[in-house]
Amino acid sequence: MVKIPARAAVALLETRAGDISDLLASIPANVDLPDADPVQDLGAGSPARRLWNLLRGRDDDGGWGVGPSTASKLLARKRPRLIPVYDSIIRRVTALPGPKDQWEYWHTSFADGVLSERLTEIRAKSGITEPISDLRVLDIVLSMHGKRQGFLQQEEDLES
Repeated sequence: MVKIPARAAVALLETRAGDISDLLASIPANVDLPDADPVQDLGAGSPARRLWNLLRGRDDDGGWGVGPSTASKLLARKRPRLIPVYDSIIRRVTALPGPKDQWEYWHTSFADGVLSERLTEIRAKSGITEPISDLRVLDIVLSMHGKRQGFLQQEEDLES
């Protein structure tokens, strides 16, 4: 479950809804992370990065109280093929330095096709029949592994 601070909810639904809709419309919905252009789709000036920064309050609004876990889950919900989830479990399992850095990390990790092949095997063995992306399968695998390892903690430690 993702908790949205009140000031963020007002911004998402009212005061910045137009800006958010415009940015979201500019983020491709039909591009998988492995096929993404690292600059155009994921880079500093990309609509995805600009929306990330807006959600995180890194503009003239002074912040909405949205942490990296919540921002990643919102973006991943809207662009599940392109944006990875980053939360306390995934942080501990992967030991990646931060949520934005993981976009490039996972993009590079998919480059040789080995990770996609392994995720296809996992999907087949698990019986997943829904049409979900390799990125979502990866999120599920990492979360399940982390929960089994006891990495489940309150999201607040990541959100601060």
